[in-house]
Amino acid sequence: MINVIKKNKTNVFIEQVKDLELQVPNFKIASAIIHYDEPNPHLHIVGLPIK
Repeated sequence: MINVIKKNKTNVFIEQVKDLELQVPNFKIASAIIHYDEPNPHLHIVGLPIK
């Protein structure tokens, strides 16, 4: 059961990264890391604005 929840959250995070790329095309993502090692899974995105 926990793996299904983790997989679903992973898919949500992937969609968030794709949406960010579409909404802000001049922001190039260098890294997107999901943290499951804390009580609340979260996503860190590191990127660079390109002009």
